Amino acid sequence: MQRWWSVRSAMKLVAVLTAALPALAMSAAAGEGGEPTVGLDKLLRIPPSVQFEPTRRGHSTKTEWRDRFDEADSDLVRARAKLAETQAKLAEIGSTSSAWTMGAPGLSSVSRDKAVEAPLDQGLSVEMRNRRAEVERTERRRAELEVEANLANLPDDWRGTPKPQDEEAQALR
Repeated sequence: MQRWWSVRSAMKLVAVLTAALPALAMSAAAGEGGEPTVGLDKLLRIPPSVQFEPTRRGHSTKTEWRDRFDEADSDLVRARAKLAETQAKLAEIGSTSSAWTMGAPGLSSVSRDKAVEAPLDQGLSVEMRNRRAEVERTERRRAELEVEANLANLPDDWRGTPKPQDEEAQALR
């Protein structure tokens, strides 16, 4: 019984000292230099100007997300450039030659629409089809990355490296 009373009294003593310590510290600080004192409750609070940003979202860091978006964007630009190059080659061949379409006599199997789409160069036609499929694949991958970023609640500044014209546009806002 004696032991229980001593633990209880020690707990009371700790509680009283804990409550009185901030008041003692403030009065001692005010008495020393006459400078304004800051309360303990203010010291233990995080200032509102400090903003914490999570280091990872969706199992990736900010730099990993930016790298993924930059890679997807550069792949898309590269695929579109290759498609434009192939289209230019096909247009060049189309301007120098004439398209002839043939069909069986008496059958109207060749319509005007098919005559316009008739391949001038079979190799370029296949290459054009492959380039269009590549552009569609890269656009789909970029859209999937955007969906994944939306599900991870990714901020806009994590979605690729900011471009100089983007910074200028944001400065105007």
